[in-house]
Amino acid sequence: MGKTVITGKGLGPLAYLREIRSYRLLMFNMAWRDLRIKYAQTFLGLLLAMLQPLILLAIFTVLFEKLIKLDTGEIPYPLFAYSGIIVWNLFANVLVQAGGSLHASRDIIQSIYFPRIILPISKGLSGLVEAMIQMLFLFILLGVYGISPSWKILALPLYVFLNTLAALGIGIWLSAMSLRFRDLMHTVPFVVGLGIWLTPIYYPVSLVPNAYKWMLGLNPITGVLEGYRWAVLGGELNLFNQSCSIGIILFLFFTGWMAFRKSEKRITDFI
Repeated sequence: MGKTVITGKGLGPLAYLREIRSYRLLMFNMAWRDLRIKYAQTFLGLLLAMLQPLILLAIFTVLFEKLIKLDTGEIPYPLFAYSGIIVWNLFANVLVQAGGSLHASRDIIQSIYFPRIILPISKGLSGLVEAMIQMLFLFILLGVYGISPSWKILALPLYVFLNTLAALGIGIWLSAMSLRFRDLMHTVPFVVGLGIWLTPIYYPVSLVPNAYKWMLGLNPITGVLEGYRWAVLGGELNLFNQSCSIGIILFLFFTGWMAFRKSEKRITDFI
């Protein structure tokens, strides 16, 4: 008896979105499974996940505030740095997990049919939960420094969404490309480690020479990071960086989505 392979390759864009919606419980369960596997019965792992951004904050506060004495204006350096750490952790974690999601779920892909795109999206959901937990400490720091968020805080969910969308856009691209280029994911941690220094997380944009500031506009996380700080800490927005970041994020996500859809037809051939 021949084997029947059921795929969604004949679905149009709207029908595909409806199909994803019909599998939303599976997607949420996958996100919950990731969190449960990562932290269940591992108190030390959960503790380290919570302490990691705080340890980084302590290190870079000593390095940049105490030793180098960077000027972050009216924003206390710990608040300035920690807001950047949250943004980068969400971006980096979702990007890496989404990029490797197909190979990590090889068995279930070969067993049943479901829209494969929910695999990287579920990584975004689990990453969001971790980011929300880390963000609680940011609001504790605001209380410590006596800073009350203004009405701008209402824009924070938008920037959290853009942050996740940026990570998913690149992660979906990587997941599609990794089907043919299996060694690609081995280079991602190095690139992510380099990218943290090309993003104004630990240093203010004012530190970058004017001749090179345009390069920050090409980094989609620059605008997202400025948006976070504007929403939580106040200040002003650079409209050029905002426009560039949003445009690049949308471009990466939709082109990554299309590349994934094209590769999805033959995922089982490459896994």
